Amino acid sequence: MNICLVSAQVSNPIKSKDEKFQSDFVYMCIDNAYTAAYLEQLGYSVDVIEGELESKKEVMKKIVTNNYQVVGISINYSNYIESIRLINAISKKMPKMFIFACGYYATLKYQELINDVESLDCCIIGEQEITIANLVGNINNKNLWINIPGLAYKQNGECIRTEKVRLIENLDILPFPKRPYQTSDMAEIISARGCYGDCSFCSSNDMTKEAIGPRVRLRSPKNVVDEMKHLADMYHVTYFNFANDNFMNFKEENWLSDFVAEIKSHNLQNIKFSIFARANDIIRNRNQLMILHDAGLDYIFVGVESFIDRQLKLYNKGNTSEINLKALDILRSENIKYVCGFIPLDPFVVIDELRYNFYTLIKIGFQSHAHFMQVPISCLEPLYAGEGSKLFEVYKTQNVVDANNIYRFEFAHEEIIQFNKALKPWRQKIFMLNKKVIKLLQESDITLERRKILLALKSQIILLDLRAMLYLCDDIVENGINEVQTSFYDEIVELETAI
Repeated sequence: MNICLVSAQVSNPIKSKDEKFQSDFVYMCIDNAYTAAYLEQLGYSVDVIEGELESKKEVMKKIVTNNYQVVGISINYSNYIESIRLINAISKKMPKMFIFACGYYATLKYQELINDVESLDCCIIGEQEITIANLVGNINNKNLWINIPGLAYKQNGECIRTEKVRLIENLDILPFPKRPYQTSDMAEIISARGCYGDCSFCSSNDMTKEAIGPRVRLRSPKNVVDEMKHLADMYHVTYFNFANDNFMNFKEENWLSDFVAEIKSHNLQNIKFSIFARANDIIRNRNQLMILHDAGLDYIFVGVESFIDRQLKLYNKGNTSEINLKALDILRSENIKYVCGFIPLDPFVVIDELRYNFYTLIKIGFQSHAHFMQVPISCLEPLYAGEGSKLFEVYKTQNVVDANNIYRFEFAHEEIIQFNKALKPWRQKIFMLNKKVIKLLQESDITLERRKILLALKSQIILLDLRAMLYLCDDIVENGINEVQTSFYDEIVELETAI
């Protein structure tokens, strides 16, 4: 049986093209990659298509010409419109094709998909490897597959959901992900699934709750480093981006030391890696940070989000501004670079809160200690709340939901509406400058002197962005001016010249 797993192109139905910030760093749909490898281990022939790396025409051509019996579409909040278009296009060309949806959106919005997308045969709910394997194994007998755990489908006009699937507790049994697009020296990898946190804007745990089993599951250090070694040998990968929600999910401190020991025993020299971590876990694992740094840790993405406790409560971070500041201070003292996850704009934010956040970042020397991959804070857009998320339910109770807005809400205060509107042209300019510097810093033949100059310019970009937003806050309140001052645009030109 020939199977195709597709991740459709990201779509943005509201914004115009010039408002959309494109990234050169396209990562694979790791769920599809794992599922493909798992199915191939069972003897199936599986292709993986990344819609972000193929044109829409190329995606359809591959699906039409390769004679697949089954196509699975991984849907999330950023690609659901293109996914539905793709499903309908496939069904129109090949009406007998069996099409299923999987991923976050298919799990949390399965009723809407099943009821509204006639071309869809079923949705996979929750973790997908075992459910999809059982589905394709019984695909020719609907009387059998309709009873498989972890599915939703339509029968006699009604959406039917089967019992919950059991999560894979031992992740080491899974084969390494299939990587047909792996061509660079950087690869995405995970060390665990799930997160013990419960951030209101994150759908990770909402998805896990749709299955049976422990929320957090870790791969063994040896299994993780075995894959790193495989990638290094097979694809010459030297940089590993750990994409799981929280690298420091573990309760046992020896996981980190065992991980580092495995890197040494596998003779993985001159590698670098980045991880995600919560602020409180950085504090908890302070004594382990230098061990990670010596093993190749490049930077830590820290989900700080804000220094305003009201916002942290809204985001259900479980941390305080004091914890956030302490974590960043630890990283500074250990000389470990970081990237901040930051969400300054929520529906209820006021100008003084913006001022405090921006001022605090400058005060702690954020521009000097952030890794060069840090995105300017102005480019971190307002807090999106997907339907079905805990945050969206909060928005509904507070009567701020706006279905026609890409963020799914409207700001409660006019000053913030003006602030966000004024940032649109600024974001585009500062984003493109930042993108240019990152590209130059990633060149393989860059000299040490050139790198030093560019890193200094990157710090200036981050600081310029914060200064521009602080002045914009003042101008809106004190002078009724709702645009970034021309002098800041002039500084962008000066920095472009210096590059």
